[in-house]
Amino acid sequence: MSVLNTIKSILPHRLRALIRKLRVQYPYKEYMHRHRCKFVLHFLNEDTIWMHSILRPQYSYIHDYRGQMLVDYVGKYESIENDCKEVRSKLNIDVPLKKVNSSKRSSYQGYYTSKQLVDKVAMLYRKDIELFDYNSMAPLQGNA
Repeated sequence: MSVLNTIKSILPHRLRALIRKLRVQYPYKEYMHRHRCKFVLHFLNEDTIWMHSILRPQYSYIHDYRGQMLVDYVGKYESIENDCKEVRSKLNIDVPLKKVNSSKRSSYQGYYTSKQLVDKVAMLYRKDIELFDYNSMAPLQGNA
């Protein structure tokens, strides 16, 4: 199931109708941009981010209910090559990292097109940003 279909499956009926309307009115890329912004700004909140695994903060997968970390190492997608080397070294295994089902995408900064969008994501995922040290990442367009 695609990300879009997964998100649509959890949306209330009125928001699904809005998405159908937007799909007819705008070309695909523009629709995706507008949909993503509207979804984040008008649907996501501190309750709805827990409705589906794709929306959940990442820390919730590696911490227990008391906030205790359940793993001894956290790798990041942004440094996947080096992180996989470190894991292979710790486990003393030699398994190559395969690239499958990849696609070309713009930098993540391009998705954050307004300060309002940046602020909303920062508020909803503040614990992820702190725990995974995303404060130090390149500034987003909305902050410019």
